[in-house]
Amino acid sequence: MRGLIKGKEALIRFYSRNDTYLTAAVKFAIAFLALFYVRENGGIIEPLDQLTVILIIAAFCSFLPSNALLLAGAVYLTAQFYLCSLEAAIVGGTVVLILLLFYFCFIPGQTYVVVLTALCIGWRLPFAVPLVCALLMGPGALVGVICGGAAYTLAQYLHESGPGAEGSGEDFFNHILVLFQGLLRQQQLLAVLVILTASFLVVYLIRRMPVQYSWKIAIVSGMLVYGLLSGMSMILLDTELSSVNLAADLLIGAAAGMLVQFFCFSLDYKKVEYLQFEDDDYYYYVKAVSKLRSNVDDGDCEEGDYIE
Repeated sequence: MRGLIKGKEALIRFYSRNDTYLTAAVKFAIAFLALFYVRENGGIIEPLDQLTVILIIAAFCSFLPSNALLLAGAVYLTAQFYLCSLEAAIVGGTVVLILLLFYFCFIPGQTYVVVLTALCIGWRLPFAVPLVCALLMGPGALVGVICGGAAYTLAQYLHESGPGAEGSGEDFFNHILVLFQGLLRQQQLLAVLVILTASFLVVYLIRRMPVQYSWKIAIVSGMLVYGLLSGMSMILLDTELSSVNLAADLLIGAAAGMLVQFFCFSLDYKKVEYLQFEDDDYYYYVKAVSKLRSNVDDGDCEEGDYIE
């Protein structure tokens, strides 16, 4: 355990010295993966499908504000919809615009939550994103998770149902109406949003409880809720997700959660202190739990029993 803690502290020091470059590299990687995924799963109109163009846009996103990636992704999605049909572009562009307005009104700054949620759903490994967000962030991150899930489901639906013979007049507007109605009836969209929301809320509420090992309990509870709801969705909606994919999703999500817990919430329950102080209006009773450090004896580096 002491070696792991020393490694963690060394990584933290390394990041603090090179945070500017590392942050830019991470932003570039996320932007490139997002745009490349859109390109490979539906195609993009010229010249946006060129790999050089994607690299240039990702490079700009690496030092621009995070919302630049969201706007670039919206343009790429709309271009993908247009490649399916003009009707799909109108329907998809309208929904994307609504999501953008909702995003900028309520949760600006959650770009990477939205993008990573959509990417992980596409890779069929969505559990890690709501789990990590619930551990590290507030309830506002849930809106970003929902927007990411909605954006992915919209793109998948229009990619499958959007292509059609483009016409004019009544046929054109009928096709738009059919696409809107089909989108509103998407049971898969509702199932994804319910599963992600329930998993997020369970993890978030439990990790805030003042109990021993709350983060670990939250991770396990989130796994149970996510696995149960996903299994029910597979049975009721006859989705293509296999049990192997579900098991891999749960294991990767749990590994991500435990890694976050190790870096952000490693506590030494052998060192619990109870503090009491007062001001003019209140008495305060505080319980303080020490973080695990490497600059102590070997015997003090293990998580121990809870002390009352």
